[in-house]
Amino acid sequence: MIDFEVLEGTLDMEDVWFNGLAETEERYYTVAPVTDQAEYGIESRGSIREGHRGVMLHAYPPSPGSDVSGPMFSATDTAIGGDGVGTDGPSDLYPPVTLEYSVETAQNPSVLPDEYATADGDEWAVVTIDVVDGVLNLEDVWFRSQLTTASRLLDCDSYTRFADRGVRSRGLVKPGYSAVALYQVAEGDTVEEWGYTDDRRQDVTVSKA
Repeated sequence: MIDFEVLEGTLDMEDVWFNGLAETEERYYTVAPVTDQAEYGIESRGSIREGHRGVMLHAYPPSPGSDVSGPMFSATDTAIGGDGVGTDGPSDLYPPVTLEYSVETAQNPSVLPDEYATADGDEWAVVTIDVVDGVLNLEDVWFRSQLTTASRLLDCDSYTRFADRGVRSRGLVKPGYSAVALYQVAEGDTVEEWGYTDDRRQDVTVSKA
């Protein structure tokens, strides 16, 4: 939870909603949708007047590098104002990015907690996505990636959000770090490749590791 106060002027919450980021060692996380349900929670429409406050919520999985170092704006390059606020985040939420990926299949992959184990006969294809250059907006992975097998084109499974370093629909991965996407495949189906659909927002260069 990031609690902030407008010191001067008015703050358009549309920019906070769509461009506000919380930085950790591994990723930038955009504002969680449940923020609008919080007390003093931001709304996508409206402005906060001088002397009043708002709250931003950022949902992220725990990891060794998950301590929040501060909130920031991205595309607007405008600080919220106050101690500990950074302004050196990415200036574009969808910058060009270079990725390498690898795929392995397993019935119960180690990246998925035991409580989400699959039934007999089902398998997971685990795609590990390494960011080589730029930052990876996981919105495209969540909504616009596909796994090609011998029989199907598969969309990212919702269980991905429970995986260690699993993708989230909101957030960006820094260079040198990785994300994991999960796809349920039929037993014995052959994985051919992973990639994006034509309507992706980022300019992505993808290669197999």
